This record gives sequence, structure tokens and C-alpha cells, in this order.
Amino acid sequence: MLELYTIDGCSRCHRVKLRLDELAIPFVEKNLFEEQRFAEELINLNRELVTPALVNETRVFTGDELWDELELLTK
Repeated sequence: MLELYTIDGCSRCHRVKLRLDELAIPFVEKNLFEEQRFAEELINLNRELVTPALVNETRVFTGDELWDELELLTK
């Protein structure tokens, strides 16, 4: 299952969540403000804290690459 790392007040995070819902793609949201361990997980996976970050198994997608991955998931 996809994991989406987010923070409160992030408009890009909100847009990604809406798009995943529109596409009926299941995901687990991991809000960095709610659990410190989520921030640690993201640093271990991506070497930096960038949100939104979409994790598909072991690959991390951020920025434009994240939107490209979302489009691939619909095909």
C-alpha cells in the first residue's frame, strides 16, 4: 500500500490526498506533526524532510516526480 507523508497546512499535501481519493487509490497518511517516528522514517527513506512524499514500496516520490507517479498508477 502507498504511504503519503504530509504535514498540517500543506496545500500540496492536500491536493495529493484529494487526487488519490479521486483515483480511488488506497494509501496510508503519515502526518509528520502527529508522530515523530514518521519524520525519522522519511529521513531514512529520502535523506531529507520533503512533503508531500509518496512512498511506493521502497521508492520515494516528491515534487513533479510524485505527480508523474500518480498518473502512472491510473494506467
